[in-house]
Amino acid sequence: MPTITETSENKKTKLLKKYHTLLRMQGVDNEAKMAMLAGYGVKSSKDLTIAQLVDIIVKLEGGGTEQKSKNVLDIYRKRVFAAAYAWLNLLDNPNVGNADYVKSICCRKLGYKDFNKIPQQQLINLYNGFIKSKKDMLAVEEMAMEILTQKQ
Repeated sequence: MPTITETSENKKTKLLKKYHTLLRMQGVDNEAKMAMLAGYGVKSSKDLTIAQLVDIIVKLEGGGTEQKSKNVLDIYRKRVFAAAYAWLNLLDNPNVGNADYVKSICCRKLGYKDFNKIPQQQLINLYNGFIKSKKDMLAVEEMAMEILTQKQ
């Protein structure tokens, strides 16, 4: 039967492995790693307690989630730009490709001063609004063409 010390060492070994894996996955360089360890008053990760390792791991995992969240927001911003450009192109607007113009439209519509502060759900709504508006405009144009051809 394993003793308490053996179990603690086992747990610490697993936590150290997870700690180093997270550092590598997030691309933390040696200088940043040393600064992190200095914050805990140690020079080596082996000197950390189990509680300190758990604390660092939670912070590292949280940082990764925050980065993923930023990436998701960037993807939605790019989708909004693409949909807005397509919509402006359909209108023959001379501002197609003008990022500041698209940002101003979106911010004015939602009441924000900074495009990057628009939350994910509202970016999704903007995207869907531009797509729906474009589809509606194309459908109206198609109906108008049908009516014109019927009258001739």
